[in-house]
Amino acid sequence: KATTIRLQGQYTYNKGITGDPFAYNNVQIAFKQQLPSGHKTSSKPKGTITMFAFYDNNYNGVYDSGDEIAENYNLMLGSVSFTTNKNGMASYKNLPYGQYVLFTPPSNDYSAKSQVIDHNSKSRRVEIALQQLATLQGNILLEYDSAFDLPVTTTLANYKIRVHAEDGSLIHTLTDEDGKYMVQVPRGIYTISLDQSS
Repeated sequence: KATTIRLQGQYTYNKGITGDPFAYNNVQIAFKQQLPSGHKTSSKPKGTITMFAFYDNNYNGVYDSGDEIAENYNLMLGSVSFTTNKNGMASYKNLPYGQYVLFTPPSNDYSAKSQVIDHNSKSRRVEIALQQLATLQGNILLEYDSAFDLPVTTTLANYKIRVHAEDGSLIHTLTDEDGKYMVQVPRGIYTISLDQSS
């Protein structure tokens, strides 16, 4: 009588402009049982994290005029998945204190950077600024003269491109057989370089 079982499943599939699919799935089964009185389940303090997701249309990271509430947006805190309600909110109650990773898979060309949440209070609110992804593309060239240079492999495929953001985050992508590369990133300023190991 004191036992409850909850099952939740989620599957997300996106295919960006690069043609590369992004698939994410999560299945959870939760068992909750009320123990006899006098038995302490955990001495670790717990609190609630409330997450608010919104579409940051002016790219300033703050919910203000012109932004929109992100309803039915899937996200993950730790290993648990959530879907925001009509107010863009999702809550994780009775969560033991500690550090948790907040992950927002790309959906409808919107995403936010993953962040580590340091949970150490009874109640905490986290704002998630979802920004539209932009397409960054270019190509590499090989300057080679077969009459003067030593023999080299002239294929332009699978060179690793480093996309370095101002905040220090780093994204890698590979060139195709024509030396072209394409990656989806949030709007911002990036430094593009060729990985020397490739």
